[in-house]
Amino acid sequence: MVFAERWKYREALFPPEAMKNSMDLWGRDRYYGKLDAAGIPVFPRQSALKQLRFTKENNNLYALDFVADAWRDLSEALREMTSNGILYENSPWAAPQALKACDMALVDYRTYMVDNIFPVFVEEFLVSQKRSSSVRNFADFLTMFGTFAERILSRSGPITLSGFIESIYTSPRCSGLIIEIGDEPYDNDAIKMTKYIDGNFDLVKDILSHYGFSIDRRAPWRLIADIASPAMREYMQGVRPLYERPPKPPDMGDCGEPILNDSIAIDAFGYSALPGLETLRRHARGYPEFEDLQLTADNPKWSNSLFSQYYRSPAGADMEMIKVFLYMFYKGYVASDPFITYPIECFGGIEAFVYYRDEMRLSLQGLFYTVTTEGADVSIYGSKWNLVNYYKLRRIERGMRHGMAKQKQIIRDAINIFDFSSGTVPDRQFKALDYLNRLYVGPIIVSPLTLTTIDDIMGQLK
Repeated sequence: MVFAERWKYREALFPPEAMKNSMDLWGRDRYYGKLDAAGIPVFPRQSALKQLRFTKENNNLYALDFVADAWRDLSEALREMTSNGILYENSPWAAPQALKACDMALVDYRTYMVDNIFPVFVEEFLVSQKRSSSVRNFADFLTMFGTFAERILSRSGPITLSGFIESIYTSPRCSGLIIEIGDEPYDNDAIKMTKYIDGNFDLVKDILSHYGFSIDRRAPWRLIADIASPAMREYMQGVRPLYERPPKPPDMGDCGEPILNDSIAIDAFGYSALPGLETLRRHARGYPEFEDLQLTADNPKWSNSLFSQYYRSPAGADMEMIKVFLYMFYKGYVASDPFITYPIECFGGIEAFVYYRDEMRLSLQGLFYTVTTEGADVSIYGSKWNLVNYYKLRRIERGMRHGMAKQKQIIRDAINIFDFSSGTVPDRQFKALDYLNRLYVGPIIVSPLTLTTIDDIMGQLK
């Protein structure tokens, strides 16, 4: 039954010829906006985000600034078409409101580490497997965590922020390029067919393209900013000339009080320069990162500007964040289970010997970030610890099958780069990390998922 409904949805209501203005975030486009042009995980800079208008119950939702501009104009256009009788009123497309937008990857990562990884490590790996007695201090804790990563990581989920962003644990919304106008289950094809693929849908698909949006073929309430679209590029670059108009005065009630409504003040706007769309009004001042690009230029020029200016790679911060979590985890572990009880022979009998675990005596700064006045990193767990463990964790997360001799050679080469490069400690660490990423961790090679694989992971998708 499920297969039949999925086939009907895929082939009858959303056939291949209807895919012109669509993406497949369960298949070939599943890394869209989560990886840069080189295939490296990224997440948006907060400075690149802008608050959305037309949100459900005036929730504070955000998307990349040019996406927010395009959403504003699309929302106004659909409302105007509804008021003019072009669109049916009883439709999710008549007056759409954003329900979900950019997920903050850093916030979700913290929740994931605290709620998922720490309980699995402590309860299932240490306690259930009777390894707790081996943890007497922070060094033992780190050793056990390393063993946990080697043996359990492939089944428990990613550890680094880079691995988290690549994984199914993060929604495509973390890119800042996606706005959702519905909150239905993603695997409910009946809802898709009856609610969203309605009498307005064929027209709305074209309207979406006029504002640079594609639709997710598997979840039609999910709107995706298409950075290859000239229409979206107009919002990135801006339109000229711009005109200024004063804000529209609010409607007044019977008592002379202003009535709040969804109408948006008209501010600086211009008109599209795209053939056939010249009458479309765009509130698109544009952004300096894209002002020198051509609308019809090769996509890499646009994507390179976008990812270099609007996004950050977590690679340089992966181990710094893990250090903080490990420090917090150990302190929490000792507070909840402060001592170990050993049976010992005493005067011909067995008595309990109680060993109190070492509390954390050094600060986070003292453990991880101690640099001499000469610029040498003398931290107990410093830059070289970062390099070794970054490679180990990313190797496991990516499933790279390097033999022991190969692993030692890679680590030795990375440390040599750190030791003999010029510059500050952060500069040298960046060079060594860049070496690891370029030659060994590398970009993700995207291969489309099959329908069978998609069905298997569907319940985990967000």
